[in-house]
Formats: sequence, structure tokens, C-alpha cells
Amino acid sequence: MKAPQLTLALLLASLASSCIVVAAGVGAAATYGYISYQNNVSSREFQARPDLTWKAVLHAMKAQEYEVEGSPELGPVEGLAIAGDTIVTVERVPGGTSRVRVKIGTFESEKHERLARLLMLEIARRLGED
Repeated sequence: MKAPQLTLALLLASLASSCIVVAAGVGAAATYGYISYQNNVSSREFQARPDLTWKAVLHAMKAQEYEVEGSPELGPVEGLAIAGDTIVTVERVPGGTSRVRVKIGTFESEKHERLARLLMLEIARRLGED
């Protein structure tokens, strides 16, 4: 009588751990496309290669009338585009993807968050990830 109960308990434990693994996988897959805003920095990961993301950043900044200082280039690890008090960073992420960080102004405010989000949405639109 105890053997069937033990078998049932092991089966349920196995199913529960499988559900946790599946849930973790779904959560990890959902991180692309999510814009986080913390400490006056908006951040998002894109599935696009860093070079394509870099081009999208520069075009999006131009489209939204940011005057980028100098002629910034994407380096081996990251690229930095500065326009006044706006700083946009493109980082290479393992797996050939990229992360974009947008910081506007010195202090966190609703206006800075809104402007960063608008710029991030324009970048996503240009990459086809909107």
C-alpha cells in the first residue's frame, strides 16, 4: 500500500519541478521588449545585433531631433551617443543581442521617464521589435 503512495508522491514532485522550469523559461523569454526604468535610466534588451541597434539608436535620436555630439561609433563592447543631457548607451550582450540604456537629465522625473520611453519606443520601431 505504501509503494503506490510513494510513487504518486514522486510523480507529483517531478511534475511540480517541471512546471517551475517551464515558468522560468517563459519569464526569461519575456525579458526582451520590456522597458525598465530605475534610477533615471531606461533600459531594454533587443534581439537585434549591436550594429543594427546602434544604427537604429542614431536614426531614432535624429528623428526625435536630438543633436548628437561628434561622430559616435560603436566600439567592441559598447557605444555611447550624447546629446545635451541625454546619454544613450548600446551594450553588446552575449548571444549576439544588445541592451540599450537611456538616461535623460540628472534627476529622476516623470518628464525624463516619458522622454526616455518615447526614444526607446522609436528605437524598437526601427528594429521591428515594437
